[in-house]
Amino acid sequence: MLYDALWYAVLAGVLGTGLGGLLGVCFPRGSRVLTGRMFRLSAGLMLAVVFFDLLPEALELASTGLVCAGIAAGAFIVYLAGEQVHHAAGRRAGRQADADMLAAAVVLLLSVVLHNLPEGLVLGSSAFTRHGFVTTLLIMAHNLPEGMAMALPFVESGQSRLRAILLCLLAGAPTVAGAAAGYFLGGVSPFFIALCLSVAAGAMLCTVFGEMTPQACRLAGEEDPVGLTLTIAGTIAGLLIVSAV
Repeated sequence: MLYDALWYAVLAGVLGTGLGGLLGVCFPRGSRVLTGRMFRLSAGLMLAVVFFDLLPEALELASTGLVCAGIAAGAFIVYLAGEQVHHAAGRRAGRQADADMLAAAVVLLLSVVLHNLPEGLVLGSSAFTRHGFVTTLLIMAHNLPEGMAMALPFVESGQSRLRAILLCLLAGAPTVAGAAAGYFLGGVSPFFIALCLSVAAGAMLCTVFGEMTPQACRLAGEEDPVGLTLTIAGTIAGLLIVSAV
C-alpha cells in the first residue's frame, strides 16, 4: 500500500509536471497567448479534480462543515503565499515585461508546490479508498498542461530551458513527501482523509481563481474564445476521466 501511494505520487506529481515542462520548453519564445491558453486548459482540469473527485469523496467521509474548513485553509495558505511572491517579484530589476512574466512563473510554481503537498496527502490517504488511481490520473492530467504553463513563462522571462524543466520537476517533488505522510496519517481516521481532500480542493480553487485565470486574461485577453473553449474542454476531459476509470 505504501509503495502504491509513493508510485501514485511520482506518476502524478513529478512525472506529470516534468513532462509538461518538457513539452512547454519546446515552444518558441514570444508565445504569451499560448501561455495564457495553457493556464486556461489547466484551470479547467483542476476544476474537474475539485468538483468531480476531491469534494464528492470528502463529503462521503466527513461533514460539510469540516470540508468547508479544509477548503478555506487550503485557499488561505495559497493566497498568503501568492501575496508574498507578488510583493517580492515587484522589487526585482530588469525589463518590466520580463519581470512580470517571471513573477507569473514564480507564483504558479509556488502555488503548484503548495497544492502538491496536500495533493500528495490526498494520494497517500486515497490508498485506503477506491478512488486512488482515479485521483492519480486526474492530478497527472492537470499537471501536464500545468507544467507547460509553468515552463513557458520561465522561458519567456529569459531563463534557460533546462532550468525551466528542473523547476517543473521540483514543483512535483512535494507530492512524494505528502504521499508518505498521507499514507501514515490518512489511515488513522476518515475525517483526516476528508481534511486532506478538502485542503487540496481549496488550494486548487485559489490557484485557479486567484492566479491562473487572472494571468490567463492578462496574457491572452479576457475575451479570448479559444481560452474559454480550452477551460470548458479541460473540465469535460476531467469529467470523462472520472467517469471512465
